[in-house]
Amino acid sequence: MFARLRAFLTPLIARVVEQQLTQDVVPLRGPFSEERQRWLGLELMRRLGFDFGRGRLDTSHHPFCAGVPSDVRITTPYNADDCTSSMMSVIHETGHAKYEQNLPAAWRGQPVGNARGMIIHEGKSLFFEMQLGRSRAFVNVLAPLLAQAFPAEGREVFAPENLFKKLTRVEPGLIRVGADEVTLPRHMLLA
Repeated sequence: MFARLRAFLTPLIARVVEQQLTQDVVPLRGPFSEERQRWLGLELMRRLGFDFGRGRLDTSHHPFCAGVPSDVRITTPYNADDCTSSMMSVIHETGHAKYEQNLPAAWRGQPVGNARGMIIHEGKSLFFEMQLGRSRAFVNVLAPLLAQAFPAEGREVFAPENLFKKLTRVEPGLIRVGADEVTLPRHMLLA
């Protein structure tokens, strides 16, 4: 199965990258303050239904989610040059957190009341990041939030169509955490 996936992905990535050369994307200009990125992350968590009475957002060098259903901690790094990096990390980690926070409290200690493992966890968080966070409908929600957080950046940068192109851009790279939905499986094949 992995051999077939590798054989499929390699030419697909090359074709997509070549096709993207014909697309214009207005680049981010920054700098983006950590304070405003944090505000954006908290606002996204709130809109995604994160329960702040049972968790919080902190800063770290690598994004992660840890804790127990009654105390779920999310961390994210901030990049002064690219506010979407932290934003997508927060969306991903909120997927993990929502899974933990929504486990049935009445069944704690029983299989149905405990997390079923990293496959389910990662599936939920990748759904939040890759499908929800990059969907056109969600981009229409993100665009005004980004414009509110970073008004100096200019309207064309956070116009929904430009933002959609930026968030769905396929860019091969060495860092798995920042991988897009097409190159992420290549990272997983290496693991």
